[in-house]
Amino acid sequence: SYYPAQQQQIILDKKNVVTFVKEYVDYRTGDVLSNYTAKYGDPDFSLYEPETGDVSKINVFLKAGIGVIARIDEGVVEQKWYFQPMTREEFMRSWGRDLYNNSRGRDSFKFSQ
Repeated sequence: SYYPAQQQQIILDKKNVVTFVKEYVDYRTGDVLSNYTAKYGDPDFSLYEPETGDVSKINVFLKAGIGVIARIDEGVVEQKWYFQPMTREEFMRSWGRDLYNNSRGRDSFKFSQ
């Protein structure tokens, strides 16, 4: 990680197969959300992540198996999440339990299918 206080996260299953990776991205790389929408199309959905508050959202591309946390104002990428392609419901159960539909957090969350 470019930021020692924010370590990359890798999750393995019982067979030691990587199932999830959280990568922190240095803003100096110039990586922006539009790079991902150009490649994968519009995200399947976008939600707030409590670690980044109301300035960023995670944009989830289910078929590509990637979530991109980018600043809402300028699209600068802060994190990338890699996972096996899955349905929205599977993503929410596996990796999205702490995500919200607005910046006020869990009390306001109502995820609709």
